[in-house]
Amino acid sequence: MDIPSFPRFRVLRGVAVLAAAGCCWPASAADSGALFRQLGQMIEQTGRVIAEDQRRQEEQEQRAAENARREREQQAQREREAAARQRQQQEAVRQEQEQALQALAPPPEYQGRIVIHKRLLGMQETGNARPDFDITARSTTSISPDGAWLAFEATDGRIMLRDTATGKDRAVPTRVPSGQSSRTLSFVGNEALLVSELKNGSELVDLQGNSLRTLPPGGYFPWPKEVGGRHVVEHLRMTDFDKGRRCLGVSYYDARGAELGGVSVDDADACAARIDDQGRQEFFAQKDGVVSYYVNGAKAGEFRGDDRRPADQYKRLDYRWIGNTPYAYSEMGDWSSPSHRLRIWDVAHGRMLCELPGHVAGIPYADKRGNVLTAQPPVRVNLPDCSMARVSNGNERLLGWGENAYLHDEQTGKVDVLDPSTWQRRITLQTLHRQSPQDRSFSGVFQELPGHPDQVLVTSYATESRIPAQLFDTKTGQLLRTLPAGRFQSGFIIQQDLLTGQSYNWRTRLWRFAHDDSGKPAAAFLAALKKDRFETSAEYQKRLATLTLPHAMKVALRDYDADRGMFIGSWRNVPVMVPLPPAQARQFADAKEMSVTGELRAIDEDYLELRNASVTTPAGQTVKLVLPDGPAPKAQPRPQAAGARDGGAAQASSGAAAARASSGQGGGGRCTGTMAHLAPQLRPYTNPLLAEVRKEALQMDVASTLAKVKAGGGNAEVLRQQAEQSDQAARDSATTANQSDGGGNSIARADNGTLPLNWPCEGIHSSAVCNYVMMRWQALLTREIASLYATCQGG
Repeated sequence: MDIPSFPRFRVLRGVAVLAAAGCCWPASAADSGALFRQLGQMIEQTGRVIAEDQRRQEEQEQRAAENARREREQQAQREREAAARQRQQQEAVRQEQEQALQALAPPPEYQGRIVIHKRLLGMQETGNARPDFDITARSTTSISPDGAWLAFEATDGRIMLRDTATGKDRAVPTRVPSGQSSRTLSFVGNEALLVSELKNGSELVDLQGNSLRTLPPGGYFPWPKEVGGRHVVEHLRMTDFDKGRRCLGVSYYDARGAELGGVSVDDADACAARIDDQGRQEFFAQKDGVVSYYVNGAKAGEFRGDDRRPADQYKRLDYRWIGNTPYAYSEMGDWSSPSHRLRIWDVAHGRMLCELPGHVAGIPYADKRGNVLTAQPPVRVNLPDCSMARVSNGNERLLGWGENAYLHDEQTGKVDVLDPSTWQRRITLQTLHRQSPQDRSFSGVFQELPGHPDQVLVTSYATESRIPAQLFDTKTGQLLRTLPAGRFQSGFIIQQDLLTGQSYNWRTRLWRFAHDDSGKPAAAFLAALKKDRFETSAEYQKRLATLTLPHAMKVALRDYDADRGMFIGSWRNVPVMVPLPPAQARQFADAKEMSVTGELRAIDEDYLELRNASVTTPAGQTVKLVLPDGPAPKAQPRPQAAGARDGGAAQASSGAAAARASSGQGGGGRCTGTMAHLAPQLRPYTNPLLAEVRKEALQMDVASTLAKVKAGGGNAEVLRQQAEQSDQAARDSATTANQSDGGGNSIARADNGTLPLNWPCEGIHSSAVCNYVMMRWQALLTREIASLYATCQGG
């Protein structure tokens, strides 16, 4: 049998030949010399073979490394191109949404009145099919409690904050480097962000990017909690998973990173921690079978804990508190095994109470009243005696976190709403149910809306068939609204999906959801605005004059025009103006929004006017608004954006409507006053040159400017051509700026509103950026004048 031709086997084959030759070596010296020469030749030949094989192997390794490097570069390039395409698509969608909304801006004839398009009420009633935000990132997207900020790890690895009011992004620096998996982001109240990575630890930063505290890595991430109206960080300190995940203690920090206390232990087998609304810290840890119990950092007791030992090295003992009750449970073993048991403990008194059958749906939890429940079977667990009372004889799932309890039949979608104080049925809801038998992860979730306990949002975790969310009135059983599939949080419906492909990214879609009005009165009001085919035109107009709808809205404030005595703002991203004299307006100097209430009435087939209106000051006072009396002036016919009436995606149209869409303000068509309504689009840079240009632009008198254009033989078309020339000048400046950019991407920052307001205008690069900003301003201003000329001069 031949020996394989690898180098080490060739050496053995040579030795074997020599050994065979040795059996018949002649005794003469001459023959011995020949044999030694033969041996030397064979050794030399073997060395050459080994060297040649090593060379080939090194070349193969080098080629493999080069191929791997090229593949990595190509993969990175593919991901960059995919991310660029995604950003382009998102920008196109954003622009389309903005154009559709800006087409709903009120006409200039309604200046001085609070006017909104009736489609805005319809949007709230039917829900937006298109999300307000659509983000593809390495991480899931987190949202601040007040809904003002979104946080995510972008595909390029930067930690980003998005302002939900403006849609603008800015990067937040962090000392936690990116790992193989995405970093976990969570808000600590509305003022800080917790950035965590499994191997690299965590950092608490404020929303300006200042580091507040760094925390070491471990088996668990630190996690924010709200206790008694304040936000804290709980860090259950564990060893790494590869070290067996031993407990080292717990630490607490406030939202600024200041330490609030904690406990340290020495490699405990298991532990559990919590902090209540009064800030009372409870912690217990088991080591060598002994549980030590701590309250506010001081040891309060000791007892023998769970004495079971894992049969599998990958299973471990674990403890969990049961809500805010005095009880905890311990578990170990296989959740799917029929013999699996949970042990219930009275921690303060140091004793085991009982055992419960253990499975995922049978984990005990506590509602807000302290009732201990299990989801399936649907039972109430009476502690400390551990007796169990069934809530239903069926196999429904029992969920009870809020004011009500919900008994959900997952196969039919029927839900009995129960009173947790009596466990009697209040009403039955019919919800959507599983559409596909493959939806094994289906589970109903019931979220009572903050401040509206009688409104419950029913959502699911179905994966194969996406089930829309439904808003119900639990007093009447009525379905109020159908919304996109997802959960409710901080004023948004949130939907998240893991994208599989070349890279594992998350797609997060968010829909604004103002749950403070049920939608039912608005729907009835909008329906009543339509003419009945059995009523005459005179009867319809008489009835229309009597129709009103009590209405409240929060107007996002952008600027204040003192000359006209009105705030310039938006409601549901559409321009709206609120008249308020300067003396009263000063109270809102630092406010970002304004609560406006009144009665809506129709003033034409598209627009509604808010009459008898008042605003609530930051100090809580109600101020009655002085609005024009009598009927609103008749608006001139104007070009409609495509789809504006039928709810389709609006495209930019010609004339005044398109000019308003590009300017972003509903008052852009007025024929008197100044250009102050453009203030939100001209950022207040502090450089003297930019500041002076901005000031002159906003103070430009509309009437005299239009008169000068007319006297000079100009018209709207000539002005639009001049705007194109300004755009070209801006592009030329952008080219110069980009060629001299050291990697800061200044033009992009100028476009997205993140360029520093104290930007200097000195040097080739900085001055080119300033010239770009001024040319963009000039183009915007010229187009606005063209729009005004077409409206006011008719040319």
